[in-house]
Amino acid sequence: MASVQNCDKPGAAENTLGYVPDWALPAGVAALMTHRHGGQSRAPYDTLNLGDHVGDDPVAVAANRRLLCRTLGVKTAFLQQVHGEAVHVLRPESGEAGAIEADIAIAQTVGLAATIMVADCLPILFAHRQRPIVAAAHAGWRGLVGADWVDHAHPGAASEQGKHGRHGVVARTLSALQSLTGQTSEALVGDLCVWLGPCIGPQAFEVGEEVRAAFIARHAEDACYFVPQGKPDPSSNPSLRGDQAQGSHGMTATKYLADLPGLARAELARLGVRAVSGNDGGAAWCTVANAKAYFSYRRDQSTLGGSGRMAALVWLRG
Repeated sequence: MASVQNCDKPGAAENTLGYVPDWALPAGVAALMTHRHGGQSRAPYDTLNLGDHVGDDPVAVAANRRLLCRTLGVKTAFLQQVHGEAVHVLRPESGEAGAIEADIAIAQTVGLAATIMVADCLPILFAHRQRPIVAAAHAGWRGLVGADWVDHAHPGAASEQGKHGRHGVVARTLSALQSLTGQTSEALVGDLCVWLGPCIGPQAFEVGEEVRAAFIARHAEDACYFVPQGKPDPSSNPSLRGDQAQGSHGMTATKYLADLPGLARAELARLGVRAVSGNDGGAAWCTVANAKAYFSYRRDQSTLGGSGRMAALVWLRG
Protein backbone atom coordinates (compact mmCIF):
# COMPACT_ATOMS: atom_id res chain seq x y z
CA MET A 1 0.00 0.00 0.00
CA ALA A 2 1.37 3.41 -0.90
CA SER A 3 1.03 6.02 1.77
CA VAL A 4 2.04 9.61 2.30
CA GLN A 5 4.20 10.11 5.33
CA ASN A 6 3.45 13.36 7.18
CA CYS A 7 6.50 15.07 8.65
CA ASP A 8 5.82 18.08 10.80
CA LYS A 9 9.31 18.55 12.17
CA PRO A 10 12.08 20.25 10.21
CA GLY A 11 14.62 17.93 8.67
CA ALA A 12 18.10 17.65 10.09
CA ALA A 13 20.96 19.04 8.04
CA GLU A 14 22.79 15.73 8.45
CA ASN A 15 21.52 12.23 9.09
CA THR A 16 22.72 8.65 9.35
CA LEU A 17 20.10 7.11 7.08
CA GLY A 18 21.94 7.43 3.79
CA TYR A 19 24.11 9.71 1.71
CA VAL A 20 23.69 12.78 -0.45
CA PRO A 21 24.52 11.86 -4.06
CA ASP A 22 27.63 13.40 -5.57
CA TRP A 23 25.52 15.24 -8.10
CA ALA A 24 25.65 18.84 -9.33
CA LEU A 25 22.08 19.70 -8.37
CA PRO A 26 20.34 22.97 -9.21
CA ALA A 27 19.79 25.40 -6.35
CA GLY A 28 16.72 24.47 -4.37
CA VAL A 29 16.89 20.74 -5.10
CA ALA A 30 17.98 18.02 -2.64
CA ALA A 31 18.43 14.27 -2.91
CA LEU A 32 19.23 11.28 -0.73
CA MET A 33 20.04 7.62 -1.26
CA THR A 34 19.29 5.52 1.80
CA HIS A 35 21.43 2.59 2.91
CA ARG A 36 20.39 -0.29 5.15
CA HIS A 37 21.35 1.24 8.52
CA GLY A 38 19.57 3.34 11.13
CA GLY A 39 16.13 1.74 11.27
CA GLN A 40 14.17 -0.69 13.43
CA SER A 41 13.73 -3.78 11.25
CA ARG A 42 15.20 -7.11 12.27
CA ALA A 43 17.17 -9.56 10.11
CA PRO A 44 17.05 -10.21 7.23
CA TYR A 45 15.53 -6.72 6.82
CA ASP A 46 18.00 -5.05 9.15
CA THR A 47 17.55 -2.30 9.71
CA LEU A 48 16.24 0.53 7.53
CA ASN A 49 13.87 -1.49 5.35
CA LEU A 50 11.32 0.78 3.65
CA GLY A 51 9.36 -1.87 1.74
CA ASP A 52 6.03 -2.94 3.21
CA HIS A 53 5.59 -5.83 0.75
CA VAL A 54 8.62 -7.96 1.57
CA GLY A 55 7.49 -9.81 4.71
CA ASP A 56 8.92 -7.43 7.30
CA ASP A 57 7.04 -6.38 10.44
CA PRO A 58 4.61 -3.63 9.29
CA VAL A 59 5.16 -1.71 12.53
CA ALA A 60 8.91 -1.55 11.90
CA VAL A 61 8.43 -0.50 8.27
CA ALA A 62 6.03 2.28 9.25
CA ALA A 63 8.49 3.50 11.88
CA ASN A 64 11.34 3.47 9.36
CA ARG A 65 9.30 5.49 6.89
CA ARG A 66 8.31 8.03 9.52
CA LEU A 67 11.92 8.33 10.62
CA LEU A 68 13.12 8.95 7.08
CA CYS A 69 10.55 11.62 6.37
CA ARG A 70 10.99 13.32 9.75
CA THR A 71 14.76 13.41 9.36
CA LEU A 72 14.59 14.91 5.88
CA GLY A 73 11.62 17.16 6.59
CA VAL A 74 9.66 15.87 3.60
CA LYS A 75 6.47 14.05 2.72
CA THR A 76 6.42 11.27 0.15
CA ALA A 77 4.37 8.45 -1.33
CA PHE A 78 5.89 4.97 -1.34
CA LEU A 79 4.61 3.52 -4.61
CA GLN A 80 3.54 0.00 -5.43
CA GLN A 81 6.15 -0.67 -8.11
CA VAL A 82 5.35 -3.26 -10.78
CA HIS A 83 8.25 -3.01 -13.26
CA GLY A 84 6.05 -0.91 -15.49
CA GLU A 85 5.98 2.63 -16.82
CA ALA A 86 3.06 4.32 -15.10
CA VAL A 87 3.64 7.87 -13.82
CA HIS A 88 2.35 9.24 -10.53
CA VAL A 89 2.43 13.01 -10.08
CA LEU A 90 2.52 13.64 -6.34
CA ARG A 91 0.09 16.12 -4.80
CA PRO A 92 0.59 18.17 -1.66
CA GLU A 93 -2.50 16.85 0.12
CA SER A 94 -1.68 14.63 3.07
CA GLY A 95 -3.52 11.44 3.90
CA GLU A 96 -3.27 9.94 0.43
CA ALA A 97 -4.50 6.36 0.74
CA GLY A 98 -4.73 3.25 -1.36
CA ALA A 99 -2.32 1.40 -3.59
CA ILE A 100 -0.64 3.70 -6.10
CA GLU A 101 0.70 1.43 -8.83
CA ALA A 102 3.50 3.25 -10.63
CA ASP A 103 7.23 3.13 -11.31
CA ILE A 104 7.80 6.83 -11.94
CA ALA A 105 7.17 9.61 -9.41
CA ILE A 106 7.14 13.32 -10.21
CA ALA A 107 7.04 16.17 -7.67
CA GLN A 108 6.47 19.89 -8.23
CA THR A 109 5.81 21.00 -4.65
CA VAL A 110 8.40 22.12 -2.10
CA GLY A 111 8.96 19.45 0.55
CA LEU A 112 7.28 16.65 -1.42
CA ALA A 113 9.80 14.00 -2.44
CA ALA A 114 9.72 11.83 -5.55
CA THR A 115 10.72 8.45 -4.16
CA ILE A 116 11.60 5.07 -5.66
CA MET A 117 12.42 1.91 -3.70
CA VAL A 118 15.06 -0.53 -4.90
CA ALA A 119 16.98 -3.68 -4.04
CA ASP A 120 19.05 -4.44 -7.19
CA CYS A 121 17.01 -2.43 -9.70
CA LEU A 122 18.42 0.92 -10.79
CA PRO A 123 17.04 4.15 -9.28
CA ILE A 124 17.16 7.10 -11.70
CA LEU A 125 16.69 10.63 -10.33
CA PHE A 126 15.90 13.64 -12.55
CA ALA A 127 16.19 17.34 -11.70
CA HIS A 128 15.31 20.33 -13.90
CA ARG A 129 17.78 23.21 -13.92
CA GLN A 130 15.21 25.89 -14.71
CA ARG A 131 11.81 24.67 -13.51
CA PRO A 132 10.58 23.49 -10.09
CA ILE A 133 10.12 19.85 -11.02
CA VAL A 134 11.91 16.60 -10.11
CA ALA A 135 11.34 12.92 -10.85
CA ALA A 136 12.41 9.44 -9.79
CA ALA A 137 12.17 6.28 -11.91
CA HIS A 138 12.47 2.60 -11.03
CA ALA A 139 14.48 0.82 -13.74
CA GLY A 140 14.64 -2.93 -13.73
CA TRP A 141 15.51 -4.49 -17.05
CA ARG A 142 11.84 -4.78 -18.07
CA GLY A 143 11.13 -1.16 -17.29
CA LEU A 144 14.30 -0.04 -19.02
CA VAL A 145 13.73 -1.88 -22.29
CA GLY A 146 9.96 -1.30 -22.47
CA ALA A 147 7.10 -3.77 -22.54
CA ASP A 148 6.77 -3.90 -26.33
CA TRP A 149 10.27 -5.27 -26.60
CA VAL A 150 9.82 -7.75 -23.75
CA ASP A 151 6.82 -9.16 -25.63
CA HIS A 152 8.66 -9.14 -28.96
CA ALA A 153 11.62 -11.12 -27.71
CA HIS A 154 9.78 -13.41 -25.31
CA PRO A 155 6.24 -14.22 -26.48
CA GLY A 156 3.94 -14.91 -23.58
CA ALA A 157 5.90 -12.64 -21.26
CA ALA A 158 3.37 -9.80 -21.51
CA SER A 159 2.23 -8.83 -18.04
CA GLU A 160 0.86 -5.96 -16.02
CA GLN A 161 3.56 -3.58 -17.16
CA GLY A 162 2.09 -3.50 -20.66
CA LYS A 163 -1.05 -1.66 -19.64
CA HIS A 164 0.92 1.27 -18.22
CA GLY A 165 2.95 2.25 -21.28
CA ARG A 166 5.39 0.53 -23.57
CA HIS A 167 8.33 2.83 -24.24
CA GLY A 168 10.61 2.26 -21.25
CA VAL A 169 10.83 4.28 -18.06
CA VAL A 170 13.44 6.74 -19.32
CA ALA A 171 11.42 7.79 -22.37
CA ARG A 172 8.21 7.73 -20.36
CA THR A 173 9.68 10.01 -17.68
CA LEU A 174 10.91 12.47 -20.29
CA SER A 175 7.51 12.45 -21.98
CA ALA A 176 5.76 13.21 -18.68
CA LEU A 177 8.22 15.99 -17.83
CA GLN A 178 7.79 17.50 -21.28
CA SER A 179 4.03 17.51 -20.87
CA LEU A 180 4.22 19.14 -17.43
CA THR A 181 6.78 21.79 -18.40
CA GLY A 182 5.40 22.56 -21.86
CA GLN A 183 8.91 22.44 -23.32
CA THR A 184 10.05 20.93 -26.57
CA SER A 185 11.94 17.68 -26.19
CA GLU A 186 15.17 19.39 -27.23
CA ALA A 187 14.79 22.13 -24.63
CA LEU A 188 13.83 19.67 -21.90
CA VAL A 189 16.80 17.33 -22.25
CA GLY A 190 19.15 20.30 -22.23
CA ASP A 191 17.71 21.45 -18.91
CA LEU A 192 17.83 18.08 -17.13
CA CYS A 193 20.48 16.57 -14.93
CA VAL A 194 20.27 12.90 -13.97
CA TRP A 195 21.75 10.68 -11.27
CA LEU A 196 21.98 6.88 -11.40
CA GLY A 197 22.00 5.16 -8.03
CA PRO A 198 23.35 1.81 -6.84
CA CYS A 199 22.04 -1.39 -8.44
CA ILE A 200 23.12 -4.92 -9.22
CA GLY A 201 26.46 -4.56 -10.98
CA PRO A 202 27.68 -5.87 -14.33
CA GLN A 203 29.73 -8.57 -12.60
CA ALA A 204 26.66 -9.94 -10.81
CA PHE A 205 23.63 -9.39 -13.05
CA GLU A 206 23.26 -12.72 -14.85
CA VAL A 207 20.40 -12.81 -17.36
CA GLY A 208 19.09 -15.16 -20.02
CA GLU A 209 19.16 -14.88 -23.79
CA GLU A 210 15.62 -13.46 -23.79
CA VAL A 211 16.79 -10.36 -21.90
CA ARG A 212 19.65 -9.72 -24.30
CA ALA A 213 17.34 -10.33 -27.26
CA ALA A 214 14.83 -7.78 -25.97
CA PHE A 215 17.45 -5.04 -25.82
CA ILE A 216 19.20 -5.75 -29.12
CA ALA A 217 15.85 -6.08 -30.93
CA ARG A 218 15.29 -2.46 -29.98
CA HIS A 219 18.88 -1.20 -30.38
CA ALA A 220 21.45 -3.56 -31.87
CA GLU A 221 24.30 -1.51 -30.42
CA ASP A 222 23.23 -2.52 -26.91
CA ALA A 223 24.80 -5.94 -27.47
CA CYS A 224 28.03 -4.53 -26.04
CA TYR A 225 26.40 -4.39 -22.58
CA PHE A 226 26.05 -8.19 -22.42
CA VAL A 227 29.04 -10.43 -21.73
CA PRO A 228 28.43 -14.12 -22.53
CA GLN A 229 28.95 -16.76 -19.89
CA GLY A 230 29.67 -20.00 -21.72
CA LYS A 231 32.17 -22.18 -23.54
CA PRO A 232 34.44 -21.33 -26.48
CA ASP A 233 32.55 -21.16 -29.76
CA PRO A 234 33.00 -24.50 -31.64
CA SER A 235 32.95 -22.67 -35.00
CA SER A 236 36.23 -21.00 -34.08
CA ASN A 237 37.84 -24.33 -33.08
CA PRO A 238 36.96 -27.43 -35.17
CA SER A 239 38.10 -29.73 -32.36
CA LEU A 240 35.20 -28.52 -30.21
CA ARG A 241 31.59 -29.49 -30.69
CA GLY A 242 28.36 -28.02 -29.45
CA ASP A 243 24.96 -26.89 -30.60
CA GLN A 244 24.17 -23.98 -28.26
CA ALA A 245 23.33 -20.57 -29.67
CA GLN A 246 26.43 -18.52 -30.35
CA GLY A 247 27.05 -15.49 -28.20
CA SER A 248 29.49 -12.66 -28.83
CA HIS A 249 33.26 -12.77 -28.29
CA GLY A 250 33.55 -16.26 -29.80
CA MET A 251 31.53 -17.90 -27.04
CA THR A 252 28.45 -20.05 -26.91
CA ALA A 253 26.12 -18.82 -24.21
CA THR A 254 22.68 -19.12 -22.75
CA LYS A 255 23.51 -16.71 -19.92
CA TYR A 256 25.02 -13.23 -19.98
CA LEU A 257 26.30 -10.66 -17.50
CA ALA A 258 24.34 -7.48 -18.17
CA ASP A 259 25.43 -3.91 -17.48
CA LEU A 260 22.24 -2.24 -16.24
CA PRO A 261 23.72 1.23 -15.60
CA GLY A 262 25.48 1.07 -18.96
CA LEU A 263 22.18 0.32 -20.68
CA ALA A 264 20.54 3.22 -18.85
CA ARG A 265 23.31 5.62 -19.83
CA ALA A 266 23.00 4.50 -23.46
CA GLU A 267 19.25 5.12 -23.44
CA LEU A 268 19.66 8.55 -21.85
CA ALA A 269 22.27 9.47 -24.47
CA ARG A 270 20.02 8.33 -27.31
CA LEU A 271 17.28 10.59 -25.98
CA GLY A 272 19.65 13.55 -25.72
CA VAL A 273 20.32 13.71 -21.97
CA ARG A 274 24.00 14.52 -21.48
CA ALA A 275 24.30 15.55 -17.84
CA VAL A 276 24.40 12.12 -16.19
CA SER A 277 26.15 11.42 -12.88
CA GLY A 278 26.42 8.49 -10.50
CA ASN A 279 26.64 4.78 -11.19
CA ASP A 280 29.32 3.96 -13.74
CA GLY A 281 29.19 0.20 -13.25
CA GLY A 282 32.05 0.12 -10.77
CA ALA A 283 32.14 -2.36 -7.90
CA ALA A 284 31.33 0.29 -5.29
CA TRP A 285 27.89 0.76 -6.86
CA CYS A 286 26.94 -2.93 -6.83
CA THR A 287 24.20 -3.83 -4.37
CA VAL A 288 25.09 -7.53 -4.49
CA ALA A 289 28.76 -6.95 -3.69
CA ASN A 290 28.20 -4.49 -0.83
CA ALA A 291 26.15 -6.35 1.76
CA LYS A 292 27.12 -4.01 4.61
CA ALA A 293 25.64 -1.00 2.83
CA TYR A 294 22.85 -2.25 0.58
CA PHE A 295 19.95 -4.64 0.42
CA SER A 296 20.01 -7.06 -2.51
CA TYR A 297 17.08 -9.25 -3.49
CA ARG A 298 19.20 -11.49 -5.68
CA ARG A 299 21.83 -11.98 -2.98
CA ASP A 300 19.60 -12.44 0.06
CA GLN A 301 16.14 -13.69 -0.91
CA SER A 302 17.05 -17.33 -1.41
CA THR A 303 19.78 -17.57 1.22
CA LEU A 304 18.30 -15.45 4.01
CA GLY A 305 14.61 -15.72 3.17
CA GLY A 306 14.06 -12.03 2.53
CA SER A 307 15.51 -8.69 1.53
CA GLY A 308 14.67 -5.13 2.47
CA ARG A 309 14.28 -2.11 0.19
CA MET A 310 16.25 1.13 0.03
CA ALA A 311 14.95 4.42 -1.33
CA ALA A 312 16.23 7.12 -3.65
CA LEU A 313 14.55 10.49 -3.10
CA VAL A 314 14.70 13.87 -4.81
CA TRP A 315 12.74 16.94 -3.74
CA LEU A 316 12.40 20.71 -3.95
CA ARG A 317 13.64 22.64 -0.92
CA GLY A 318 12.05 25.79 0.41
